[in-house]
Amino acid sequence: MLIAADHPVDIADEAPLAPTLSLSDALSEVSGRTDVRAIDRRAKAADRVYHDRWADYLPYLTAAIQGFYQNPPTTTLPLWGYQALFTLTIPFYDGGSRYGTAQEHAAQAKEGHANLEALLRQATSEVRVTLSKSRHR
Repeated sequence: MLIAADHPVDIADEAPLAPTLSLSDALSEVSGRTDVRAIDRRAKAADRVYHDRWADYLPYLTAAIQGFYQNPPTTTLPLWGYQALFTLTIPFYDGGSRYGTAQEHAAQAKEGHANLEALLRQATSEVRVTLSKSRHR
């Protein structure tokens, strides 16, 4: 601590330290830390991807629209026109790709929860160590 004064400073003249939080208050604030919130959001995103795996089994429709200009026009193609192509894809067999992707997403969701638990454990440990050090001073 650095104190600037024109006269000698006695220990009794020190400014009082800010009151420390109780252990329960400090531990309740752990979930508000930026790193904990980031890992929590990653875990929730991995859960969302895993729970939305049913969309991999749905058929899907694609459309391609293309304009054209034909000069000189013929009897089958006018001067100006367009073509539209709609394709409906129904996934019957993909060689097990969707099942492998589902297993990968499940593993990522489990990993996200394990990372969150580890970070919460580390953060609460850091809070306890910091509070015990500040109380022993």
